[in-house]
Amino acid sequence: MTMTMTERALRTVGGQLRFEMAEAASRVAAAAALVARSRQAIADALARRDDATTHLQEAQRRADVNPALLAALRRACAGEIEAGAAHQASLAWAQRQETRARDELAQLRNRDRLVMRGLADERRKDAGRRAQAELREGDDAWLQHARSRAR
Repeated sequence: MTMTMTERALRTVGGQLRFEMAEAASRVAAAAALVARSRQAIADALARRDDATTHLQEAQRRADVNPALLAALRRACAGEIEAGAAHQASLAWAQRQETRARDELAQLRNRDRLVMRGLADERRKDAGRRAQAELREGDDAWLQHARSRAR
């Protein structure tokens, strides 16, 4: 079975698309990992903020209030709130990156499906051409045989 030029070209394009899909899948995995790390960082910052807030409230309830300790605990709470906000921004960016990577992968998959459909169509056409050629050869053989018997 010989391949047509179109079939060879489609196979080449398909191979390139599969390579690009592997790269895109890698980018999706990296972006998903970044999203997971960002979510964990947010959870960690919230936990630290809650701990700092608890310590601050406990320090404020004491009869012997230490102003330096209260100031340090307030700064710690504020720092964890800022860290949480920074992690939220990082999460939003990571989610946008993941969405872009997933969209790119989906587009590549669609292109690959189109190429595979084109390859299947080309193979069907080729099989039809071969079947037609075989029928012509059979008809020619039958005609030659009929002519030789008619003589």
